[in-house]
Amino acid sequence: MSEAPVNANQWPTLRGDRDAFVAEFGVERAERFNQAFWGTDPEADAPFTSGHSVREIMTGLRDSLAGRFCRRQLAYRRRAAGAGRVLHAGLLTDVPVGSESFYEEFLGPVAEIYKANSEQEAIDLANNSRYGLGGAVFSQDVDRAKNVAAQIDTGMVHVNLGQAFNPALPFGGIKRSGFGRELSVLAMDEFVNKQTFYVND
Repeated sequence: MSEAPVNANQWPTLRGDRDAFVAEFGVERAERFNQAFWGTDPEADAPFTSGHSVREIMTGLRDSLAGRFCRRQLAYRRRAAGAGRVLHAGLLTDVPVGSESFYEEFLGPVAEIYKANSEQEAIDLANNSRYGLGGAVFSQDVDRAKNVAAQIDTGMVHVNLGQAFNPALPFGGIKRSGFGRELSVLAMDEFVNKQTFYVND
């Protein structure tokens, strides 16, 4: 078993939509997820492979909150069962742009929501990253979303969908998210030997 770490954990949102987005998408959905996951079977297998992974995330959260610039919208809690390998989903707001917390990814159920004063600022926030695996743009105006998506610096970008999974679609990133592509005909080229055939005319 393996995993594809393509979860949207940084969300630039336009100023007028930000508070509603935090309340509805962030807090309400995270709480519903926590209730569903924790309410079905409290002894269910945890989603993390080790307690060390959870401890790394908790350390990052403490470091982020230590500066008192960002706010925690939900209380993070660890479960003792399963060697402490379960972490409640939640989100952070007001993380200082340019801080270490801004540039480092939480490889777990931690979402960061940023407020953008304009569409261009939202694009700049999205591209101000050391990583570039996947991105997504959500809008009721599909043409506008497509225009924004075309300006996002990631190996994969989606409109009104978090991530599309299909063997025909190339999978891969840019920047520190790697290079090259898995899946699709692009990946098949990595498993064949090609011959350069040149005729000097």
